[in-house]
Amino acid sequence: MTRTIGLSILASLILIAFSPVAQGQLWSTDFEGTNVNVALNNGALTGAAGAGDNLWVINSAYAGGTAGPLTVPPTPAQPAAIIPNSQNYLHITSTLGQSQTPPIENAHFNPAAPVGESYFTEIQTGISTMGQTGIELNFWMLNGSSANEAEVYVKDGPTGTWTQLNNGDFTQSLASQNNWIFTTYTGNALNNLNDVYIGFRFISDPGGSQPSFALDNISITQPASVQAVVDSPNPLPTSLCQGDQVTFDAQTDPSIGAYQWNFNGANTGPQSLNGSSVNFTAGTPGNYTFELIVTDGVSQDNFTWNVTVNPCNPPNIMINANPTTVCEGANVTFQNNTQPGSEPITGIQWTFPGGNPGTSSSNNPLVSYATPGFYDVILEVTDANGTTADTFVNYIEVIACPPPVADFDASARKICPGDCISFVDQSTNMSGAGSTWNWSFPGSDSATSTTQNPQNICYQTPGLYTVTLEASNINGTDSKSIAGFIEVDSCLAPEARFSVEADSICVGNCIQFRSTSKREDSLTWTFFGADAPYQNSTRQNPTVCYSDTGTYNVQIRADNEYGTDVALETQRISVKNYPEVVASPDQEVLIGRSVRLEAFGTANNFMWTPDYEIDCTDCRQVRVTPKENTIYYVTNTNSNGCSSTDSIRVLVRKEYYAGVPDAFSPNGDGQNDELRVRGNGITDMQFYVYNRYGELVFESYTQDRGWDGTFRGTKLDPGVFAYMVRLTYINGYQEILKGDVTLVR
Repeated sequence: MTRTIGLSILASLILIAFSPVAQGQLWSTDFEGTNVNVALNNGALTGAAGAGDNLWVINSAYAGGTAGPLTVPPTPAQPAAIIPNSQNYLHITSTLGQSQTPPIENAHFNPAAPVGESYFTEIQTGISTMGQTGIELNFWMLNGSSANEAEVYVKDGPTGTWTQLNNGDFTQSLASQNNWIFTTYTGNALNNLNDVYIGFRFISDPGGSQPSFALDNISITQPASVQAVVDSPNPLPTSLCQGDQVTFDAQTDPSIGAYQWNFNGANTGPQSLNGSSVNFTAGTPGNYTFELIVTDGVSQDNFTWNVTVNPCNPPNIMINANPTTVCEGANVTFQNNTQPGSEPITGIQWTFPGGNPGTSSSNNPLVSYATPGFYDVILEVTDANGTTADTFVNYIEVIACPPPVADFDASARKICPGDCISFVDQSTNMSGAGSTWNWSFPGSDSATSTTQNPQNICYQTPGLYTVTLEASNINGTDSKSIAGFIEVDSCLAPEARFSVEADSICVGNCIQFRSTSKREDSLTWTFFGADAPYQNSTRQNPTVCYSDTGTYNVQIRADNEYGTDVALETQRISVKNYPEVVASPDQEVLIGRSVRLEAFGTANNFMWTPDYEIDCTDCRQVRVTPKENTIYYVTNTNSNGCSSTDSIRVLVRKEYYAGVPDAFSPNGDGQNDELRVRGNGITDMQFYVYNRYGELVFESYTQDRGWDGTFRGTKLDPGVFAYMVRLTYINGYQEILKGDVTLVR
């Protein structure tokens, strides 16, 4: 007799999962407990227990090992539908395995036993099926190959005659052997029996392979009056993403008294829920068997199906742009820095509202904007789980960059001979790079100046003097000239006057007054409302402290041999709030690259620390190129000397890369005119280019110097050239790149 197992395992699983037949369970065993109704190795069918090395056992052993010449693999893992899972089961093992240290008692057999040796176990169910039809026998089974025969028997009472069940119900050939399969006998042999006994026989035939015959979750059922059916969703999902939420609805029937759903570890909440409709949220990724059980109080039915929960982590969308503030018509270079999720990225799509082009599928597109304003940037990333999108709101600021409008003022417009004054540039549209100032001061000691705010412009002779300012930026030039702007008066008696370094101070701070009196031999100051030690002074530039806010008078008296002058002026000393400063979010940058940091404050003065690897320490916007993770602090100070500080953490990703383009076109159009080594974190390099004859036509040792397609001053013809690059990165790692590059003209 030829014995095959598992011919239709897929069909069996489909029958269980998607075509349930309503059953009422009459009896079952999972071999937990004492199993007093099981007679192992009793010889009831064969007349002897068998003289071979193999025998039936009930245990929870699944580990394999080596028993003399016999190599025993582990027992295949049970599917989730077997409950309890991977606990006690009925199976054949060998005394050879039991004698090992430690013992090997999982599902295996000793093929050295006599050929055709038979091993039998019977089970007393204690149930009667008299007057009942459609009785079925169900169990999970395992067998190594078709050469190991497994037979199933039934009899009525302890003295009844054993009847072998139709072998076709249990001889299914496994496409992939060594798998647990669920099988059902649907014949008539179990109908109308007073006392049901079942038996299992294992015969070791030549050519058999491990594991041995094994069984679990045996049950006897009859047609039930209720049926478990899942109405929705339809079709039932067999694959879900972690976090997916699904509502399962059972088909309702007035005769059904209870509904139970078992998710066997897949749900984030309870694994067993009651009711015809339940809510499920996919939890830990893995393969699971879902089950619906319904009962009318007399019989029950169950419906099972298999579901895989996948991680489905979305990609982490990150972008960078340089610059993010740009003049109208200028280009912005975008960079896709997205990190993949649980699946590789298969495609990207940029959308640039108001930009040109409006869309792109390139990783690093170049985009221009024609109209001033703020613009969003949208990036969609596609992987096997679908498309993820992120919108970066107002990411790009486009500003108008018009020509300048010249304007100016002076610290004093009426002075005495010999006085010096300062001029202040009040021109607009002069904040960008490339701005210049050209002043003209005819009649002064300094005829011209190119500084933005000239200081110490002195006049010696009384009269009216013209001042001219020419302001230029990259978009044009404007000039302003005012005749008689400065009046130099003839001064004989002293002039008592002063200045103060700030219009207001913080409470408890001190402020310095400076005498700007003319021709004085002595000074006498009176500071009304100042702290006691500071109310009077004869110093030239006294420092005075105030503990209370308010408006206070300050008097200065100037004396010389020609007379006396007294100046009484009002100086407001007020409490100002500390400025508010907000730095941009923490940044991340590749080592060797720079990143822009930005701060917004209610005051105009900014100071950044530490002052290394930074292009400007007193700008609102700076670029930094740290080599290590660095916290940058920005301090915002108002005119009263009150300061507030915020910080930005810059994380340096120590990832290095280098590469050489595969083509370049040295045609003088300003695009791709030089062949250079590209990458970051490079501390040393040797770059060599050879023609097809192996002749060295170019060499470079810095990334800044590239090949312009010439050799000894002569432009080379288009063609393919070989290159080699030796690289050393910041971390000491060395690399050699080799390849070909095409020169195109």
